[in-house]
Amino acid sequence: MNHHTSLPHIANALQSSSNGHQSSTASQSSNNKPPLNKQKPESEAPAPVGTLLSDVQGKKVQWLWQHRLPLGKVTTLEGDRSLGKSHLALDLAARVSSGQEMPDGTPGIAGGAGVVLIAPKDRLDDTIHPRLQRAGADLSRIVSLGHLSVIDPETGESYKRPFQFPNDIEALTKAIQRVQAKLVIIDPLTAIFGNTDLDLPKDTVAQLARIFVEAFIERVGIACLIVHHPTKAGSSNSPSRTSCSTIFLEAARSGLLVLQDPTDEHKRVLAHTTSNLSALAASLSFSIVSDEPAGDDRSFLHWQGECPHTLQELLHPPVPVIIQPLGTARQDILSVLEEYAPEALSVKALAEELPQIGNSHLRKTLKRMAEAGQIKKSARGEYSAFPPSPPSPDQQDPSVTTATTATSVTTVPNVPTDPPEQQDPPVTTATTATFVTTVPNVPSSLPEQQNPSVTTATTATFVTTVPSVPTDPSEQQDLCHIRNISQMNNPPSDPTEHF
Repeated sequence: MNHHTSLPHIANALQSSSNGHQSSTASQSSNNKPPLNKQKPESEAPAPVGTLLSDVQGKKVQWLWQHRLPLGKVTTLEGDRSLGKSHLALDLAARVSSGQEMPDGTPGIAGGAGVVLIAPKDRLDDTIHPRLQRAGADLSRIVSLGHLSVIDPETGESYKRPFQFPNDIEALTKAIQRVQAKLVIIDPLTAIFGNTDLDLPKDTVAQLARIFVEAFIERVGIACLIVHHPTKAGSSNSPSRTSCSTIFLEAARSGLLVLQDPTDEHKRVLAHTTSNLSALAASLSFSIVSDEPAGDDRSFLHWQGECPHTLQELLHPPVPVIIQPLGTARQDILSVLEEYAPEALSVKALAEELPQIGNSHLRKTLKRMAEAGQIKKSARGEYSAFPPSPPSPDQQDPSVTTATTATSVTTVPNVPTDPPEQQDPPVTTATTATFVTTVPNVPSSLPEQQNPSVTTATTATFVTTVPSVPTDPSEQQDLCHIRNISQMNNPPSDPTEHF
């Protein structure tokens, strides 16, 4: 759309479109003459089609609140009922008016700026004023257009009516100029197109209103925050939208969403879910509190920094699993099934084991237990208990290790040399084998005082010595000696002593 579109032209289009079809028909019927075809001069060149981007001068986006509230654009604030959307909007209004820093700690507008508030649903005296005052707002810079004073032309009486669009655009323009506003808050969204007296379908009014609001906001260069309250069917994660609200909300350049903190029922989260102008900003936690113990019951927002949850976790929080204690009947059924496990029992067999439950109640309880996953139901309609889960490896008792070591030593004679006195001493060859056996631990009187692992080691050494062959055959004597050594139950402190 052309950024320099005339605002009065759009307003006139809105006001006259309700009878546009009728006037067009009347015009055609009153003038039966065919339109004159004006001949263009042959020397006139055809107008170029489209816009060359080389002719466009780029500009940087200006922010009222960095990454969240752009100037000259529409930002939406959605969320379920009773989560504090309107309260949050007033908190932002107070910060803008007084020049306070924004909830994430970024600087606000130096010296403050004006705010125009269109909130016809809330009373000024007991709701809006106390909240703004408690939030530290500069009330002289905030003007309300929720209701306007008008005079009945027939009776001359003065009364107040809600803001109407587009009839009150002139009043909005004057209000912006009055306080040098940088922010317009519309709460709720229906205040834009819900009070119009145009005789048109709502979707058409919403589409025309969106076009006008976008052009108006961009021309005056202020930020516009539109609060959307869902219908009763809406959920906290996906507020329901009518076709009219969708027209506005999908056209927003930035979208904010208030959610319930999934881990703390007293906390809320302001999430940034949509942005066409920058990266998404971090989610912020806040709660609505008051100083009532000190005598001040005015509520205000207490901001608590960045939320640790991801946007995915906020939009799709896990459903808590609530384990209900088993009733007496369920306990009795489970005890019988565990007693007969792994055998499955029929309803008749269970009824004989549990006559106190009653056949009808027994069938209903069995069905509910099977649906809840507390027992198994076979294709034959029989029921059984689930097998117990095996203990994890780190829960098993330490084992007792029995080690047996066998050592075989064989001495082989040297080959003698000619001089008997130069014979080498016997050569000994040793072989060692170790056998390990695991024996279950023996518990003490108290289970938690079980002794540590007991290790039983058995070592057997077999040594065979064969002397060297003497030079004189008569001196060849059998000098073989065999020695068996067995050590039981008390392994050496030093493991190397086995070898």
